[in-house]
Amino acid sequence: HTDNCPYTKRDVDGCPIILVLYVGDILIAEEKKSTIHALKDQLKSAFNMNALQPQHKKFLKGQHE
Repeated sequence: HTDNCPYTKRDVDGCPIILVLYVGDILIAEEKKSTIHALKDQLKSAFNMNALQPQHKKFLKGQHE
């Protein structure tokens, strides 16, 4: 049995924030970089995490290699 790993929430402006967890990886999608940075800071303060690297937008559009 596996748990679903996508989580969604809306920011203060109503834009969706999508957080996907898989094993030790996290993917965060949101329109505003400031919201992504704030979420990363919150996660880093709560969990022992390594630096997060940005992914290419084409991955989010299903054009990954």
